[in-house]
Amino acid sequence: METLETVALSRMSTMSRQMDIIANNIANVNTTGFKAARMYFSEYVQDAGEDSISYVYDYGTVRDYGNGPLEFTNNPLDVALDGEGFFVVQTPDGQRYTRNGHFRLDEQRQLVATEDYEVEETIERRLVTTDGYPVMSAQGDAVVVANAETMEISPDGVIKVNGAVLDRLQVVNFENPQALEQAEASLFKTDQVPVPTEGSKIIQGALEVSNVQPIVELTQMIEIMRSFQASQKLIQDNDEAIRRAIQTIAGVTA
Repeated sequence: METLETVALSRMSTMSRQMDIIANNIANVNTTGFKAARMYFSEYVQDAGEDSISYVYDYGTVRDYGNGPLEFTNNPLDVALDGEGFFVVQTPDGQRYTRNGHFRLDEQRQLVATEDYEVEETIERRLVTTDGYPVMSAQGDAVVVANAETMEISPDGVIKVNGAVLDRLQVVNFENPQALEQAEASLFKTDQVPVPTEGSKIIQGALEVSNVQPIVELTQMIEIMRSFQASQKLIQDNDEAIRRAIQTIAGVTA
């Protein structure tokens, strides 16, 4: 009977962590570029009379890097990746990688000395994320835009401002994307060396929305809740059986 309780408790513990993962997925259903997570575990089925319950051990989580649906915004600063890969952004904690291409231009004012030794104020506009992190170019520098009347971004990431080539977006991939750690909702970090992407293209004026499927997540949540309740009832029934056994033994020996 102790084995039965151990099995049930292991299942309940895993289901609790599964529920946390599903809740996080649902919370980010509207987060651009978010990738849904799943728990990875092994299972051993234990016969419990009329019912059966499984002993489980979770190894961690896996992330679904499948493309999310595209949302067309017609904003020239919005870009989506069709295929594998990540945009590279610079944060105070180092480089991070994202599928969220909802970019904007910020303003960096600088004082510059002219040839006449006069000081003038110039404005540099960097391409940044919604959190203000600079978007990196293929050369490893922040993308800086000035006097942009028009901006075009080609499928291979080449940026043209007012018809002239300015820079190119850096898009990278990794040998083991599952080793990426989530830093923020749509930002990832890793110690892996980036590798070039193959077959991916950039779509301007569009965003890749979260690949979370709310109906699937809610269905799984309901199934987990029912399974949790069944495990809880099994423990209660087991405790009741032990209590009755003790009372019977006590009555016999009295």
